[in-house]
Amino acid sequence: MYLFKTVTRDVVEHVTSGRNVMLFGPLGSGKSSVLREVAAALEARGGRVLSAQGDLGGRQLGGQILEQLGLLRRSSDRSPAAMFTSARDALLQQNDAVLVIDDYEQADPLSVHFLSSVTSRVRTVRSYTSGALASPSWPEVSIDLEPLDFEQVRVLLHKELESPASLALTARVMSKSGGLPELVRAIAGSSRLEGLIVLENGVWHLSSSSLWSTHLRSFAQRHLHELNDEETALLYQIAQGEQTHEPIAALASRPPLRSLLRRQLVRMAPTNQSEPVLYVWPPIVADLLRREVLPGSNVPARPTSEASAPMEQTLTGRIFQQDADELAPLMLQSWEKERTPARAHAYLRKATGSRFQRAAIERVFHETVTSGVDPLDAFLFEFQHAQWVALDLGDLRGALAVLRAYGEQPSALRPAAQAAAVLLTVFLDRIPEDYGDGLSVEHDVTGLTGIVRSMILLFSGKVDRARDAAPTAADQLFSPAFHGYILPLISLYEGNLELAAERADASRASALIAHDRLHYLGASYALAFTYAGGGQIASLDAVIGDALSTAKATMLLRPFFGATLGIAAVNEAFRTGASDSSAALIAEVEYYVPRPGPLYGMGSDVPAIVAHHVLDPVSFDRDMANAIRRRRELGYFAAAASLTVVAGCVYAGPLVSAEATLLGQRVQLPLYARALNLIPALVRSDFAAVNDILVAPAAGDITLLEQIVGSELRRAQRSGDDDIVSALQSPLAELQRRATGSFQPIRSSRSALKVAELTPRERQIASLVADLKNAEIAEQLNISVRTVENHIASALRKTGTADRVALSRLVLSR
Repeated sequence: MYLFKTVTRDVVEHVTSGRNVMLFGPLGSGKSSVLREVAAALEARGGRVLSAQGDLGGRQLGGQILEQLGLLRRSSDRSPAAMFTSARDALLQQNDAVLVIDDYEQADPLSVHFLSSVTSRVRTVRSYTSGALASPSWPEVSIDLEPLDFEQVRVLLHKELESPASLALTARVMSKSGGLPELVRAIAGSSRLEGLIVLENGVWHLSSSSLWSTHLRSFAQRHLHELNDEETALLYQIAQGEQTHEPIAALASRPPLRSLLRRQLVRMAPTNQSEPVLYVWPPIVADLLRREVLPGSNVPARPTSEASAPMEQTLTGRIFQQDADELAPLMLQSWEKERTPARAHAYLRKATGSRFQRAAIERVFHETVTSGVDPLDAFLFEFQHAQWVALDLGDLRGALAVLRAYGEQPSALRPAAQAAAVLLTVFLDRIPEDYGDGLSVEHDVTGLTGIVRSMILLFSGKVDRARDAAPTAADQLFSPAFHGYILPLISLYEGNLELAAERADASRASALIAHDRLHYLGASYALAFTYAGGGQIASLDAVIGDALSTAKATMLLRPFFGATLGIAAVNEAFRTGASDSSAALIAEVEYYVPRPGPLYGMGSDVPAIVAHHVLDPVSFDRDMANAIRRRRELGYFAAAASLTVVAGCVYAGPLVSAEATLLGQRVQLPLYARALNLIPALVRSDFAAVNDILVAPAAGDITLLEQIVGSELRRAQRSGDDDIVSALQSPLAELQRRATGSFQPIRSSRSALKVAELTPRERQIASLVADLKNAEIAEQLNISVRTVENHIASALRKTGTADRVALSRLVLSR
């Protein structure tokens, strides 16, 4: 295999120099492929290669060698001892023979003894599975086969699929395979065979929420060979994420876990807590354990539907889903009776979040737009149509086609359609070099063009220009996005976390009461990212969990939550207080990273890197730097800066440090300015520069600086660098003092959630109860007094308020 050319060349050079070589690697690491390449290369040089396996149906090495030399039939004595003697004598007469042995760890004792007797005269190349029970006899040279990194997985997928793979697909395959080449090839082949991936415009994309296929079952089961029931039960428990019954440190000293760790089926990740984290490796084995009962095991497996189900829906999620699934059919009936634009818009706002209304939605869109409505209404419906295609169906290219078609028509609203098309192009391709300067802002009556330009500039790390480009006002359709997403993020990147949180939370509460799902999720992202920057992990986790349970089909906002996915992954592996939502976000990544576009692939690569290299700082530095560089080269400088800071909170080596230096010179994001300068200063141990950077940190970045300095201090403590520990203890203590209470989470959305749970009629009546009696409300609304009483009782129960005055005050305040 071409990826192993370097290893093959090294092995051949050692063998031709008269050395014996041992290849080490886990199952699926490509040892067999390397041996085949080595054999072909040696034969091309005129050498004699004899291939054998450690365990070939009970046939020992002596018989395999005699057969290849054509001497097996001449041997009258077929006893193992006699065949080994004959094989040894025959081998010693071969001048340039090289013995290539796969699966050497399975060789029987007599074969091992035989090899020891010929090694001094016959060169050998052997492969050995890491963690196997047998003790290898060490030759002159040993070579470890490392897992592939992201770029290597991408190259291998290109070769196997004969066309390039998208970033999202590459990240998913890397995550599931653990970077093991044979697993990458198996996943690529089975996914293509079963239609789990699709070729679009010459690039392979995901077409399913999972890459698991029955064709992978036997491949995954190979990793479980020779496990006893106790080991299988423990492996299953770890795969399900269940808590162990005793401390992990104590468990690691006992045979089951010790065996799983040695075989590298389980990995142990350190955290800031006393207990490390256990996880199954490679992840595809965990998929197998979640889906079915293993042969010969009495361990029950979780049903497939439960294994792949998304996290449990929250109250907010139920509110939005009830809107979509229960109210949409009623509004459709209303539109059928009177087909006005107002009724169509009311129906579409609810139905586009439904699981059941797809055909009706298309019909209402088509009939409304072609019915001669006002041009502004026509554009709003086309925009809503494109939004639905992108948001709920995940078809960004289809949405782009809708907008481009409308943008080519002569209309005063053409600039808005063109701006929306540019935004989708950003998601699908990259940041435009002109940052959207060519868009016609002054001719757009909706304000959307200014919002799009502001978003592009934010993605590009130019917060000052983003603020200048933001419209002073926007059409009612786009105003929630402007106030709920753009303004909070501008405040966040400027380092004003309190203002960012207040703005995002206020917009989130308004969207919740209005049952506006899209803008609720946009404001939720802004609030989640603000909590991430302020170190409020529990609040971050709650916002993510609530937003993701609201509608897992929300495709358009997934890349933004994908950015937070990296933070959740690092939090889960390294920080205290990791909770259910961040764990679910990582475990169910396939639900939140859809098919197309570079921005969409950027959420799923970080968890794979963290999982791969949680114990390997050098590889972590390399792969994180590659991930940062991918974002930077596509123009996503804000995402690159965010990921650099995330890496600095874990471990920043020379490669991440180099990226931090480049970004520090390029981006205009006050929130990250000190952090991007701090990382290189710590890597080069320039403590004078460190102290200068930390002299007067802005309130918004204190937590980030504290995490980065703390990470370097912990690294120094582990490696025994006493000078670094001494230099950083005092600055870290001062940062921790300043960080305490510097930024607190917003609590106001709880009241909004209470109000949002009320029906429109309950909210209407609740707003009147402080000033009017029940009979007066009944007369004003033309309903019965008993109906008024029932609505008041229901509203008091849902909101938990004690009396009519408190109920009215709560509703009116929102």
